[in-house]
Amino acid sequence: PFMDAVKELAANAGLEVPAPDPRSQERAKRQATLHDVMAAAQAWFAEQLDGLEGAEARAYCQRRGIGAAAIKRFGIGFAPDRRNGLRKALAAHGDDKLIDCGLLIRVEDEPKKEPYDRFRG
Repeated sequence: PFMDAVKELAANAGLEVPAPDPRSQERAKRQATLHDVMAAAQAWFAEQLDGLEGAEARAYCQRRGIGAAAIKRFGIGFAPDRRNGLRKALAAHGDDKLIDCGLLIRVEDEPKKEPYDRFRG
């Protein structure tokens, strides 16, 4: 196995292999899930640009000389002017992850108020 080979090579070189840090493993796992959330959000924003509500944004892109190829290449999307559009679409990921990604805003002074989409319109 790979780790055995690493340990053997380290021993031959007179080095110690550092023990795995559970905190860094947890951080890496969390990062991967936040990347997944961001990828899902980008896909949703791109889908919205192609939808009915994205017509004005598409026209704006066209006026600015941003063609369909550039939109696709750079993953450009559109955030509809709704308070909870993204939140509802990505509900499976949970509010905490959406907040950690900066996609939702939590109202600090009002704990009873629900988080809302950061990007709208």
